[in-house]
Amino acid sequence: MSTRSSLFLLVLLFPPTWGQETPTCLSPASNGGPPNKAACCLEPGRQEESVDGVIYEYICNHYATNTNVFYHEVLNAYECAKKCSEEAGLCHAASWKPKASSSEGGRCFLAMAGFVEKPDRNGEWLLLVRTDRMEPVAGDPSHDYPQPGCEEEVDDAWTQCETVVDEYCEMRTAHMQQQLDAKDADLVNCMHFHALSFFFIATAYLFSGLV
Repeated sequence: MSTRSSLFLLVLLFPPTWGQETPTCLSPASNGGPPNKAACCLEPGRQEESVDGVIYEYICNHYATNTNVFYHEVLNAYECAKKCSEEAGLCHAASWKPKASSSEGGRCFLAMAGFVEKPDRNGEWLLLVRTDRMEPVAGDPSHDYPQPGCEEEVDDAWTQCETVVDEYCEMRTAHMQQQLDAKDADLVNCMHFHALSFFFIATAYLFSGLV
């Protein structure tokens, strides 16, 4: 058998793994079971992922009280979170427990408002908490934050805005000062007019008395 044929058979028997991404905790591609939970517990504490645009917080070895008596048979943690999203008006959290006897699947209990987080001493449960936050949508102007490396442009724009505001304030102040000066001048002229009027009246009165 030629070397080229041998390599072709090896590729068929052992397909290359490059380009294949390891499923995350809430990945739809996960087969569920203990491997799915293990992917959720790679790091301690709370983690976040989105399911259909809704951000979920998940924490290993915890579960929620105030759950429904009935549970859902689901393939993985993603489907458990999706069940919660489908009942968004009632479901606020979900507890997912992978099947210990199988490498796939698990059970999903939905929790209502007022649920309480409880630690799982047996280390079997995964708690999924639905948040009110949504994943940013690409191209949405409400999420157009300055990109890394744009700090200088932002600072320049801010400086220009401050300059424009300062110039406008100076212009308004000068205009108001001119109006105030004009009113002061009118007041002085009015006082002079009244003083002159009083002088002429007094003079006329005195003159009439002398005559």
